[in-house]
Amino acid sequence: MSQHHFFLQIDAHRSPLAAIALSSNGLYIATASEQGTIIRVHMVSAATKPYNFRRGTYPSTIFSLSFGPSKQLPDILVATSSSGSVHVFSLGFGVNPR
Repeated sequence: MSQHHFFLQIDAHRSPLAAIALSSNGLYIATASEQGTIIRVHMVSAATKPYNFRRGTYPSTIFSLSFGPSKQLPDILVATSSSGSVHVFSLGFGVNPR
């Protein structure tokens, strides 16, 4: 039985990564750079960036990224940062697309 392995390169950010999260269904990878102003969500299967979220205009360290799938609501992405804020982004119904 042969196995096929596919490798895709994801061009996430210009600066080094500070946080990364994989969705529980394996469809998405979320990334945040050390600058912490933009959070990007990439489709794993195609290495595309269907979602680009702005966390703020001033640099801030992203402490964590986490996906929260729900059957009642579209998928969400939660980010916490050094500014003391919690950000919740929707990945459903074409809200906040790139």
